[in-house]
Amino acid sequence: MDKVAAKRRIDELRKVLWENSERYYVDNAPVISDMEFDALMRELEDLEKAFPEYYDPESPTQKVGSDLEKVCKYHTQQEEAFCLLFSAWLRALRLWSFYLYPEDRT
Repeated sequence: MDKVAAKRRIDELRKVLWENSERYYVDNAPVISDMEFDALMRELEDLEKAFPEYYDPESPTQKVGSDLEKVCKYHTQQEEAFCLLFSAWLRALRLWSFYLYPEDRT
């Protein structure tokens, strides 16, 4: 593949991948399968390796996810949130207390 054709295909793949990323992550309405998306991404990665002069930090190969902060509202936690580790520890403590005091199982 010559440089002109490679540049044209890289630009096309970037456009298609960005459009489909938005449809998948933001709109929650994908139009291609994950397998098709991955194949296009691999093709773009291969072309960018073969033609490093077309490197772009804004390429889909260099970004992860989406701009959901444009869509989602920020929420401030009013109460302290307990982590799952702490809740598992409380459950283990309760089970241990049942072992020590079987009559308290209510």
